Amino acid sequence: RAVVKCKKGAGSIESGIQKINSMNLFVHKDSLDLINELNHYHYVEKINILGERKIVPVDEYNHLIDSLRYSVSLW
Repeated sequence: RAVVKCKKGAGSIESGIQKINSMNLFVHKDSLDLINELNHYHYVEKINILGERKIVPVDEYNHLIDSLRYSVSLW
């Protein structure tokens, strides 16, 4: 197997999360860290200086989710 660069850039987090959400995930009961991340992952509303609102994922509880997102970004 080769090491492949993941896609990063504007919108890559949101598109990766959408891709994960479109899949059926099967998580083993012993994967406690991943279960914890999936249970705590959440979004907040941000408002920029122009008053525009955007819902963004909080950068917490996402280490394993980020790895999963990187792996599915290749598909």
